[in-house]
Amino acid sequence: MIQSMTGYGKAVAELPNKKVHVEIKSLNSKALDLTMRVAPIYREKEIELRNEIAKYLERGKVDFILWVEKNVSEGNSINTAVFYGFYRQINALSEQLSIALPADWFQTIRRIPDVMSTTAVEEVTDEDFVGLYGFEMTWSDGFGHINTFNTPGFESRSNSEFGNRSGSTEGYQNYYDRLVEVESSLSQFNHPGTTFGDFQDFAFYTPQVDQRITLIEVGNGEGAIGSSGYFPSYEYYTRALDKGWHVAPTNNQDNHK
Repeated sequence: MIQSMTGYGKAVAELPNKKVHVEIKSLNSKALDLTMRVAPIYREKEIELRNEIAKYLERGKVDFILWVEKNVSEGNSINTAVFYGFYRQINALSEQLSIALPADWFQTIRRIPDVMSTTAVEEVTDEDFVGLYGFEMTWSDGFGHINTFNTPGFESRSNSEFGNRSGSTEGYQNYYDRLVEVESSLSQFNHPGTTFGDFQDFAFYTPQVDQRITLIEVGNGEGAIGSSGYFPSYEYYTRALDKGWHVAPTNNQDNHK
């Protein structure tokens, strides 16, 4: 049998709610140099996996990757047990303290930490990649679009708190105030320009909101840079800086399915 230190292998295990992907590749090396990248959910098995690989490979620079692909339907799920627990507690406190029940149960409870499941985020995070939950907040009146990440839940454009009566800016400022309330959050000005809006020329700056909105999208699209599907916003980055915002530029894809 011919033996070689150069090789590549890949396997996929399909489970009811996820797929487990394993890849291994090797190059020439005088000794066994094994690098492991294992999804957090299986991190406790790393030593066991390392020992198992060492039984079969004697030499070579080896990269071993194990990652998990969660089924789409399982992604951004609600932790129902926690949700119902808070529901019962709020009902009980309402009776004991004579406090009015919330008008919108769902909006109230989903903002509480741990109500939204973090399983999907944990499974895709490793030493090379950090997964964060996020959502895009949009306004149809030309104000702009904002991506918000790392919050316990999400907000909706249908929430009247963030909408605007004609000539009013109260809804925008209410959303900025909400960002300030969630210390763990970070947000991005999305594709500023004449098409989707420039946030009223990056108005409503405060030092507090400046700590939450820390990114600005200078390029966005489904195609290569410079192609017809690419939306550049370079000059708006400079404009935001001139307005006092401390934002870093990003370049992203925007694939709608």
